[in-house]
Amino acid sequence: MKVSNMPSYSEVLQWASSFLADRGVEPHVAKWLMREGLDLSPTDLLVKAKDPMPAGDRQDYTKQVKLASCHYPAQYIVGHEWFDGHKFKVNPAALIPRPETEAWFASYIDKLSPNPLKLVDVGTGTGVIGISHKLRRPQDQVYLTDISDQVLDLARENAQNLGAQVHLVQGDFLAPLLDQDIHFDLIVSNPPYIAKEEWGEMDESVRKYEPKLALFADQDGLAAYQKILTQSKSLVSDKFMILLEIGYKQGQAVSHLAQETYPQAAVKTWTDLAGLDRLVSVLV
Repeated sequence: MKVSNMPSYSEVLQWASSFLADRGVEPHVAKWLMREGLDLSPTDLLVKAKDPMPAGDRQDYTKQVKLASCHYPAQYIVGHEWFDGHKFKVNPAALIPRPETEAWFASYIDKLSPNPLKLVDVGTGTGVIGISHKLRRPQDQVYLTDISDQVLDLARENAQNLGAQVHLVQGDFLAPLLDQDIHFDLIVSNPPYIAKEEWGEMDESVRKYEPKLALFADQDGLAAYQKILTQSKSLVSDKFMILLEIGYKQGQAVSHLAQETYPQAAVKTWTDLAGLDRLVSVLV
């Protein structure tokens, strides 16, 4: 029996993990790249662990690992990220979806009334929130807004790939909807909220490669919330909910803005799994 000289999947993975760790990148990225880049399930990785890795796959994987060693985001390397069980195309035009966003999405989606609702996902980016909402609740009308045509093209592609019928509107937050006779039951947004002074606190991969327009906001990171809340006043139904993802230092400030805008509303700050402020809800 001829013994292969090609390294096994596990040997290549071990090399990649060490290679990344030596360059300040979390070694778990190596396994994620192997699984997502080669379209392998966790079970596949176990079954193939001792099998020789084909030369073509090894060459492609090595290129991906070397890119990741420069802190280039793994999701941009493979071109996708998962959200609520669905694969979304990602590229450097839009922010990479985060697990923290997926967590608060999961916390609200199953608690809604079964009655049809109108929702707008403001500053949609890849479209993960609005599209995932539509896939969970096909009875709802869902609108996605973004200021960037390039980003809306990405969201449109994701909606088409996943079979989600949504309305896409280009413009600054809610501005393009102000002259339309539409009233929303639910407004959701993960807007730019990082203060420019927090630049040094961010991961190198975020600082170098993710879009600044989707990250930073003036007024200590509060400008987007002020604009969304002000614009929303002419767009909400009699009974409505607004959900705003926030930075971990912004719970009090965003809650204050929301309460000023809607004095009659129940305003609450929600924490994530790490115990950090992550979401402000406004309920009337």
